[in-house]
Amino acid sequence: MLFVYIAIIALSLAVDAFAASLSCGMTRARSKIFLGLKVGGYFGLFQALMFIGGWILGVLSKEVMSSFARWIAVVLLIAIGIRFIQEAIKSWRLNRECRLLSHRELIALSMATSVDALIVGISFGVFGAEIIFSTIIIGCVTFGLSFIGVIVGNRLRSHLDRWAEIVAGMVLIGIGIKILFFDIF
Repeated sequence: MLFVYIAIIALSLAVDAFAASLSCGMTRARSKIFLGLKVGGYFGLFQALMFIGGWILGVLSKEVMSSFARWIAVVLLIAIGIRFIQEAIKSWRLNRECRLLSHRELIALSMATSVDALIVGISFGVFGAEIIFSTIIIGCVTFGLSFIGVIVGNRLRSHLDRWAEIVAGMVLIGIGIKILFFDIF
């Protein structure tokens, strides 16, 4: 029963990373497999690390981190989404293709999409739940869904062509808005 419970949590946590990885897949990568492994690696690792960090914070203090973390995610996602849209508009003027994400942007995206893992980790820390097994499952599920997201996003890119980066930016802004409204309501 514990495995089913953790798997459901892992799938729920990986949804934002999957949506963001769709955006990453819309770049014009030479090797979508390599990009999928890279994005999946970043997202899976950060999801696991944020979960462990949340667990540690949960042991120490639940209230302070749970309210503060969502705002960081909202700002990061919306800022990166706006930057994607600005870059797309600039590339239209310069007749460029969608660009690959830098390591800095992947780290920011990984952190922003892992804030919910931090919050879940806090609750695991408060309630003293199993951490090692949960962390492995959460990281692996996020890696797998992110890898799939990049592949699917790459296929969507060919259909969306020049609109891909704008769509990617709108997806990231949408995730930020989703986090904002879940925090308020």
